[in-house]
Amino acid sequence: MRWWGQGGAWIAGLILIGLGILFLLRNFGVPIPENWWAIFLVLPGIGALWTAWRIYEHDGRMTGSAVSTTVVGLVLILLGGSFLAGFNWGALWPVILIVLGIGVVAGGYRRG
Repeated sequence: MRWWGQGGAWIAGLILIGLGILFLLRNFGVPIPENWWAIFLVLPGIGALWTAWRIYEHDGRMTGSAVSTTVVGLVLILLGGSFLAGFNWGALWPVILIVLGIGVVAGGYRRG
């Protein structure tokens, strides 16, 4: 409950204000991308990168926590950005599966 309690409610307020502005602009005919909802992937990604930076500053080095938070942030930003840009995921998802498989095999090989 800390997120909502101690000053965190301003984030929810900013989100509501942003949504209101977005819908108001759309009502006035300003072209808004169809995938505008992808901003909800980009914003947490930016927050994750900020958190990773704070972990790095606190520990003075890239710990496992900082690395994993950085990876999550980058994935969210890239995914949200690709949706905003209208990227065709249908053509690329097999490549993603192949890369994930290579990562799993490499991780198992490194441990064994």
